[in-house]
Amino acid sequence: MFSKLKILIFGYGSSGKRYYKIIKKNFPLIKLKIFSLNKKNKNKVFIKKYSEIKSFMPKLTIVCSPSNKRKDIIRFLIKLKSNLLIEKPIAANCKDAKKILLLIKKNKIITKIGYNLRFLNSLKILNTLVKSKKLGKIYFVNIYAGQNITEWRKNINYTKTVSAKKELGGGVLLELSHEIDYAKWIFGNFNKIFCKVSKVSNLKVNVEDNAKILLFSKNKFTVSINLDFCRKDKIRKCEVVGAKGTLVWNGLNNQLIYYNPTKKKWSKIFLKKNDIKSTYFLQLKEMFTLCTSKKKIDVNLVDYIDAYKTIKLIDSTRKSSKNLKVINIK
Repeated sequence: MFSKLKILIFGYGSSGKRYYKIIKKNFPLIKLKIFSLNKKNKNKVFIKKYSEIKSFMPKLTIVCSPSNKRKDIIRFLIKLKSNLLIEKPIAANCKDAKKILLLIKKNKIITKIGYNLRFLNSLKILNTLVKSKKLGKIYFVNIYAGQNITEWRKNINYTKTVSAKKELGGGVLLELSHEIDYAKWIFGNFNKIFCKVSKVSNLKVNVEDNAKILLFSKNKFTVSINLDFCRKDKIRKCEVVGAKGTLVWNGLNNQLIYYNPTKKKWSKIFLKKNDIKSTYFLQLKEMFTLCTSKKKIDVNLVDYIDAYKTIKLIDSTRKSSKNLKVINIK
């Protein structure tokens, strides 16, 4: 179906390698190249010069380079009229994100951002239930995401990863911005924010290893987001507490449960293990369809304007933490 697509993966870290494996396994006829400056990569699929990208002329580029080094790369790719799937976040800061946004708008390039959790069925159901008012009035929301960074990637020295380095766009706010993205998607309409970011562990990183974010909704409830990469136990969870019960999403086992206050018991709404891996495949398939089909399709991928708003929110968290004040979200 997508055999005529010419795809470039720009950057060959953990994300680039993941996308390469998925494409080779599921779309073997696609013409694929990888841009990487690593001298160890000698296979013909790898290219190392911008002139080689120009000769290849990709229909789609999957941008997996560090978030603080994307502005000039994206400018070059847009000149080639390459559509873009950008691994989250869109950029490391609001200034770069705005420049990227303006480039995309001007050139009308299909551009989506890889927040793959939006493809997770359990989280999509949570979104539907919240917006259908199943819980009635929402009282408050608690969101958690944490795992020790030393356990993120097997056989890789964590101190050398993008996540651990400020100069490459690391830190929990950018690396775990999935939670900020889906908080916006499901609960939205925030007008104030309070945040405290810091480094509390002995990890050898020069970035924040935890963030406590409190978002104030215009609908008069709060969303607490707790992010870290220093805790020993692993967690990814969202609790929504309302007048008609409680919904709890567990991202580790793809489970959604509901507490019924009338029956005074919990019930499983959705449970399917290990579905998180399939979200990357679904993300790619949707992007390939967008690049090849003339028909309109329902899209789960995040657009660049929405991704820009996430970076603006992250910038607001940093400002709030610096002054330890509640600030308005513009």
